[in-house]
Amino acid sequence: MVDCLARAGLLEEAEMFIEAMPMEPDAAVLAAMLSGCRVHNNIEIGERIAKKLIKLEPEKAGYYVLLSNILADAGRFNEAEKVREVMKEKFVSKLPGHSLIESQSRLLLPSQSEADN
Repeated sequence: MVDCLARAGLLEEAEMFIEAMPMEPDAAVLAAMLSGCRVHNNIEIGERIAKKLIKLEPEKAGYYVLLSNILADAGRFNEAEKVREVMKEKFVSKLPGHSLIESQSRLLLPSQSEADN
């Protein structure tokens, strides 16, 4: 339900739904909410939700990165950089993603050329 509300941009309603839940929300619920905050540029709720997520799972780099991106999208670059600094201080890092490209029935990383194989 939270995911549906957040995707629809009904972030205040989604937050009220979370607050009314008879149990503590898990990381999946909060992460859906945080994603909705990024899509709909809601920094205020995004910061509150990110703090809850980071408290719940402090080792998960994705939550820090998402908060940093929300802040950067809003032009709050100093705050976004502070989030990245906290990640470094806590030794939390995110592995970079990779894409694969199929070429002549072979899978290549974009950094590889045909000559490398």
